[in-house]
Amino acid sequence: RVIISYILKKPPFTAYDSFIIDIGNRQNIKKGDGVYVYGNILIGEIDEIIQNTSRVKLYSSYGQKYDVLIGDKNIQSTATGRGGGSFEIIIPRDLKVYEGDIIHIPNISNSVFGTINKIITDPARAFSTVLFSQPINIYEQKWVQIYEKTDSN
Repeated sequence: RVIISYILKKPPFTAYDSFIIDIGNRQNIKKGDGVYVYGNILIGEIDEIIQNTSRVKLYSSYGQKYDVLIGDKNIQSTATGRGGGSFEIIIPRDLKVYEGDIIHIPNISNSVFGTINKIITDPARAFSTVLFSQPINIYEQKWVQIYEKTDSN
């Protein structure tokens, strides 16, 4: 089941990298339900539920870590939130990833998580830093979609 919700508050009127939305206990949402924009861009999850409102924790929150798949070859790695809709991934320098490659979260094959913006490579280091962001500005959003978690996902 998908529920459309209006964003009541967002930064700077909430804690950094969180939204307050206009649905809560009465709509039977649960902590951990996925929060999307445009139907297929995963931006966060329900973190706290109050009677008529809920807090959405954005995945880009600083220091948060998520397993991701990079590009068409589905290279597994871990993304770390940098805040404001941006992330970084540290990968071996020899892996072939490119600016513009799409980042996905495992088990959510049709959902876009982000797009590579920049790859920082230093010949003296064995690893590269991949910087990516979500393909939308999370702070310009007015509505989100909540996908209820089921026992199978």
